[in-house]
Amino acid sequence: MSLNVSRAVREAAGRTVSRNGVVFIVVFAVLGALSAVVTDSAFLLLDSLATEVEGTEPVDVPTPLGVALPGSVLLLLGLVWLLANAAASVVAMRVLVGEHTDTIPDDLFSRRLTRATMSDIAAEIVAAVLIGIGLLLLVVPGIFLAICFYFSRPLIAVEDRGFVDALAESWRLSRGNRLRVFALLVIVVLVGLAVSVPTTLVSALFGGAPAVGSVLGIVLGAVTTVFGLAVVARAFAQLRGDEPETEHADEDEHDEWDDPAGVEW
Repeated sequence: MSLNVSRAVREAAGRTVSRNGVVFIVVFAVLGALSAVVTDSAFLLLDSLATEVEGTEPVDVPTPLGVALPGSVLLLLGLVWLLANAAASVVAMRVLVGEHTDTIPDDLFSRRLTRATMSDIAAEIVAAVLIGIGLLLLVVPGIFLAICFYFSRPLIAVEDRGFVDALAESWRLSRGNRLRVFALLVIVVLVGLAVSVPTTLVSALFGGAPAVGSVLGIVLGAVTTVFGLAVVARAFAQLRGDEPETEHADEDEHDEWDDPAGVEW
């Protein structure tokens, strides 16, 4: 069972520009705007607090989308963003794994969405902590963990797994294809870097209006987000669609980043 990288990328690109892909780009652009407003407003709040403390330097960070809001409101908005972003990611993953390109069936919204949302948040936090620790340990362990946990989101969204089960199954599912998953990660990162170029240019051209660059960055960031989700979804659909019925039938396959002999999870 080998992952076809070029097929996954082609299918992901097609899903990104489909009707449903555009819908999710709009959704993640709105969520990105909320995140930018909360972040910029938090820096504004920190700056105002710093000016009240004698000898403290103000926070010198551009805040084009900042709004003067109390800390409690910012915390509430941050929580709303966290839940909404996870829920949108779950629904998007369900749509992108399936064959729906023009419509979104109602059951993809209603099926255990609250449980899947909370599991997705928990899995992302656990994975982020472990990957962060791994990156501090000479980088390579962090990259390895990012590869092993690559399929946790579709396992939660599509198969209704809990976050621990999803992380463990993602580890197993990636076995035999970890170099190919690494290639997918590199492609998504390169696409993100390429997309950031127009934002940088616009910010330089409209230096007097930083909000223009911020808004463009939010929109292009939403495109990158949907493409990244689509890559995971189409790779997952490949592996699940091609997987033999016999459990662990892929154990004989091997790549250089496979588990050491005797290691199972």
